[in-house]
Amino acid sequence: MKIINKNHYHWQIPLLTGLILLQIELWTQPFNFGDSIQICIFVALLWYSFETRELKLSSKLNNELEQKPIVDLFFRPATADHEEYFRLRNSGKGVAYEIQVRPIVIERKRFKFYFDDPNLILTPLDDEKTLYIDAWDGNNHLGEGQLDFFKNTISPPTIHDKNDLKEAKFIITYENAGDEKFYKIFKFYCTTPATDDFQVKPLKQGKM
Repeated sequence: MKIINKNHYHWQIPLLTGLILLQIELWTQPFNFGDSIQICIFVALLWYSFETRELKLSSKLNNELEQKPIVDLFFRPATADHEEYFRLRNSGKGVAYEIQVRPIVIERKRFKFYFDDPNLILTPLDDEKTLYIDAWDGNNHLGEGQLDFFKNTISPPTIHDKNDLKEAKFIITYENAGDEKFYKIFKFYCTTPATDDFQVKPLKQGKM
């Protein structure tokens, strides 16, 4: 859940209420120095308590803003312990929210990327989550779990000329706690035809 400072200016409400009470006291009652002092103390205490709360919220938000999330894409080849997959990792010090990977279209093939948790966040310091693939070949929906189809689109098994290889650009967007938006672009490609030597290379990043 994002840290959002929704209480900005709310301390003015009790302060204004106290001032109104003081004004009513002065209008409707004979002047009583002791009562006026008590109302002033009450207003001051209200202002102090709400101002202190506001400072704490601001400090918490500023600390989160200074700790920027950094989301990276990795391709993990298959091993004896796991199948191959794409992973997103937050190597920054702030939480990454609203993480999205834009669909990729290569000729008539379309690929959509998703997570097992639609409300995914990546916590700081190397939290990782798996990225899944849903694919279409023209109007034919191939379904989910189409990593092999995605790889074969980049590097068809029958291709032996490096110039015939394709590449895919992943555009990943995410936000920090203060709703600042960031993006990173990665290239996914195969270094050598008819091999399984796939690589991910960062291309560009910035603030939206």
